[in-house]
Amino acid sequence: MINPHLFWLFFAAASAGVDWAATWFGKFRVMYVFKPATMVFLILWTFFISHWKGDILFVALGLLFCLLGDVLLMLRARFFLGGLAAFMIGQIWFITALNQSALPRNALAYVGSIFILAVVLFPVFEIIRTIRKRKGPRKLIGGVILYSLVEGLLLVSSGLTLYKNDWQLPHALLFTGGAAFFVISDIMLGFDRFVRPIPHGRTWVHITYHFAQFAIAIAALQHFVW
Repeated sequence: MINPHLFWLFFAAASAGVDWAATWFGKFRVMYVFKPATMVFLILWTFFISHWKGDILFVALGLLFCLLGDVLLMLRARFFLGGLAAFMIGQIWFITALNQSALPRNALAYVGSIFILAVVLFPVFEIIRTIRKRKGPRKLIGGVILYSLVEGLLLVSSGLTLYKNDWQLPHALLFTGGAAFFVISDIMLGFDRFVRPIPHGRTWVHITYHFAQFAIAIAALQHFVW
């Protein structure tokens, strides 16, 4: 018998597919409905599976703030920093969930973390350079820098789970993959908005973003609940 809670996951996946098609064909009114709807269905799925008891609550809060970020980014440009702040708070909740256990003592984990952080920050420098060249507001530059540091910390924190005894490797890999897709999505968004347009850039941003959220939610449920 099919678990009835899987229908919420199915609705989330179907909604994401409609959103991708809508952005590809420029049907932005459809996108305004189905991009946030995807997150709503995903959040409902995590609730009915876990009732947000225990450490999964941190992940649920992260998803909720990401939903708020989705809504703010779909509004006028003046809400961009508000959307950035909402996503940053969401990522801080994800980081909190990942750090409920002790840090690993494997030195290799930290060497790899420094390398990952350098890879993440390199394209961010190009985005910041372009914003400064176009004389963008200082608060935007500061917001992008702060957001990038938090997102880098999310990627590092997820990568460290690969070396933690309380995390099973498949779950750690899935969460790390989700964090990586989050970074890829945001870098593409930054390049598309501030550096140079990417063909069908909005669609690729949405696809990688949804992959990130699905991977994070599923990995968190596998680790904290199942």
